Amino acid sequence: SITNLIGSAPLRASTALASGLVARAAANHDRARECFEDAVDLFETAGVPFEAARGRLCLAESLWSLGRVEAGTAEAEKARSSFARLGATAEEGRAHKLLREMGTSARRAEPGTPALTRREADIVRLVARGLSNQQIAASLVISTRTVERHLSNLYAKLGASGSVARAVATAFAHTHNLS
Repeated sequence: SITNLIGSAPLRASTALASGLVARAAANHDRARECFEDAVDLFETAGVPFEAARGRLCLAESLWSLGRVEAGTAEAEKARSSFARLGATAEEGRAHKLLREMGTSARRAEPGTPALTRREADIVRLVARGLSNQQIAASLVISTRTVERHLSNLYAKLGASGSVARAVATAFAHTHNLS
C-alpha cells in the first residue's frame, strides 16, 4: 500500500484514523479504539495537534462505547483543551457537547451498569415502547440491519440472549428511566 511505501507518520496516522472510523461504523469498538490510539500517537509524533485532538475525540467516543466512561471523559477533555489552545472553536464545542453527554450518562449510570452509546439508548427506548425493528429503523431513519447490529451490541452489554433478550432490554430501559 502507499502507506507502507511512503511511511510518513502523518500518512500512517491518517490511515489509522480512517481504519478506526470504518471499525466504529461496523460497531467494532475495540478495534476502533486500537486504531484511534495509534492515530493519536502518530499525529502527536508528527507534531500536528489539531489532527491529534480529532483522533482523541474519536478515541473518547470509542472508549465510551466500550463502557470505559472515565477513560473516554479524560480523552474528550484532552481534545477539548487542545482545541481551545488552537482556537478551533467549532471542534471545541463538539468536544464540550460530547463531555456533557458523557457526564450525563456517567451520572445516570449506577456502578456496574453498562454504558450505552447514544444510538443504543435511542433504540432501547423504542424497544421499551414496543416498536418492531422495522418501526425503529423508520423512526430513526436507519436500516433495519443497523438496528439489529445495535441491538446485538446492546444485548451483549446486558448479557442477554435468545428469546428473552428483548424483554431484558425493555426491563433495563424501564429500570434506568430510558423509556
